Amino acid sequence: MAKNSKKLPIWAKIVIIIFVILIVAFVIFAAFDVNRCISYWELYNEQEHFERVAKRVEKRYMQNEDSKFTSYEIYPLYDENDEISFFMVEFEPYGFVCVEINKSYSWLMSQFGIVGMYPRYDYHTFGTWYRYRIRTDYSEEYLEGHWRKDVYRDNEYYEVDDGGERIEYHDSYYKVANIQNEKRYLLYINERYIPAVKREDKWLNLISMEEFDLNQSVEDMPSSYIYFVIKAMKNL
Repeated sequence: MAKNSKKLPIWAKIVIIIFVILIVAFVIFAAFDVNRCISYWELYNEQEHFERVAKRVEKRYMQNEDSKFTSYEIYPLYDENDEISFFMVEFEPYGFVCVEINKSYSWLMSQFGIVGMYPRYDYHTFGTWYRYRIRTDYSEEYLEGHWRKDVYRDNEYYEVDDGGERIEYHDSYYKVANIQNEKRYLLYINERYIPAVKREDKWLNLISMEEFDLNQSVEDMPSSYIYFVIKAMKNL
C-alpha cells in the first residue's frame, strides 16, 4: 500500500515564498551598497577610457563596409568642475558623436546589460546644427548683419551667409570654431549642454560665439540639442 505524501500547508508555502523574496531583496540591496562604495568609471584613468571608447568607435563606425567615414579623432570633454565627463569623436570627411562617461554605471547594470558605461548621442553623424543667439531687444542693425530672426522661435537669431541663408554645420562645435590646443568643455547648465572653452575669467559659448560668466544668470543661454538616453540601444 502506497505511503501518503504529506503536502505543505498553505501557510508554510507563503512563509517560504516570503523568505525567498527577502533573500533576493537582500542580495539586490547588498549589490547597490557595493555600487555606492565603488564608482566603476573611476576604475579607469583618462587614457584607459580613451582606449575603451576608441575600440567601440572602431567597431560601430569604422568596420562597417557601408561606413561613410574615412578616419576619426577623439578628444576628452570636461565639465564645469574640470572633470572629464565626455568624449567628442570627430569624423572625416564630416560628422561627430558625443559620448558620455556614465558615472552611475554599476556592477548590477553590467550584469543585466541594461545600460553601458558609454551612452552616445550620434544624431550628428548625419544631421546638422546651427549657431544662434538670443536677443530680447529688436535691432534693425543686428538684423542687417549675419544674423536673422527665427520666425518660429521667440528672441532667437540664427547665423546666415552672405545670401541670407541659415548656415548649417556638419562638423563639431569645436572643429567649426577652430579649437585646437585649448581644453574643450561641455557644460551642463539648467538641464542643457553648452559646448564651450575658457577665455581668461570667462567662457566662450560655441553655439552663439559669445562670452559669458557662469556666476551670472544663464537661463536664456544658447545651448546644443545634445541629450543622452541611458538605454542599451544607445550604448556606444
